[in-house]
Amino acid sequence: MSVIAQARAAAAYLRDEADFNRSWTDGRRGAQWKSTPEYVNRRLEAAQERDAWAAAIEALVSRAQEA
Repeated sequence: MSVIAQARAAAAYLRDEADFNRSWTDGRRGAQWKSTPEYVNRRLEAAQERDAWAAAIEALVSRAQEA
């Protein structure tokens, strides 16, 4: 697998991880317990962090393909 393909796979994985973290806050996990605001905030922060990592990887891939 090429470096570009691996980078794309890593970005996709991080996007999936971000969505997984958001799923704990929007009811898709069907949690039977009450989430605390702190828990929700941490999950959303983790999602944002992983989205930012994915965006950075995607930007690097784009720049590498332009070169």
